[in-house]
Amino acid sequence: MFQPPDLWQDPDREKMFTRASITSWVVPVDDTHCVLIGWRHFNDEIDLKGKGDRDAVGANSADFVGQTDARSYEEAQRVPGD
Repeated sequence: MFQPPDLWQDPDREKMFTRASITSWVVPVDDTHCVLIGWRHFNDEIDLKGKGDRDAVGANSADFVGQTDARSYEEAQRVPGD
């Protein structure tokens, strides 16, 4: 299980504690496969500038770099971002 903080943090804003932007579990199925179950959280506390895209979130899709088809295969290979 992992819960990363807000995806688009504002460096000019001091925060003592931030809520999770994603809650995710990875469950092994066998030696080479796993199932990922996750929730993407939206609210004004974790996305001050409204960069989150609810329409891009769904089965096998999320709204942040590396999880959508927004970049070409070549670009994803050069700068994977994860």
